[in-house]
Amino acid sequence: MPEWLAPSIRLAGSVTISATAARLFEFIKTSVQSNDDAPPVFWLPAEHAAWGRSETLADVIREINSEISSEGGITLLPRADLDTRSRRDLVRQYGGGKEGRSQPLFAACVAVPPNALPLSLEIIVQPTRWTVILIHVPAPKTAYPVPIGYASTNPEVVDAVCACLTAAIAKNDERSVFWTRGDIAASPALEDIRRHLGI
Repeated sequence: MPEWLAPSIRLAGSVTISATAARLFEFIKTSVQSNDDAPPVFWLPAEHAAWGRSETLADVIREINSEISSEGGITLLPRADLDTRSRRDLVRQYGGGKEGRSQPLFAACVAVPPNALPLSLEIIVQPTRWTVILIHVPAPKTAYPVPIGYASTNPEVVDAVCACLTAAIAKNDERSVFWTRGDIAASPALEDIRRHLGI
């Protein structure tokens, strides 16, 4: 890694795989000083059918919620249209389920316009603390997307990633808020997200 990105580590493999997640969590815990008043984590998944299908996704989310962002939780930022079908599919998979009786995996979900960022890009960021940037590259023989990239606690890198997400949701309105923790109204929830990302 270039010196100007330090402290950073290379990552190969999905963050939802135990070995990659363990390496990331160790890096964060040794690089970030305190979890007091920790801001939420924002997670923009790559756009392909395999994302989120890992059996360990829920374990990784639990670890982030308990060890890294116990107060703020995780906001999912999926690429999605603002239609009933997109909302329903995301609520069923990651929200309260079909009947709304399940505990959502993510504290909130805000749709990102599908063309706002490259579809192969995955971003996880906790503002002012750390970030992960992965590009899902098709494997030569199978074309199955393999995530490669890095994690960094460099303040300039973290701020640049927050600015990237800020630009992606700059024109969002309250219709893009698919759910929130504690049923917070969509408009204040979106303002809170913008505040954390630095709009």
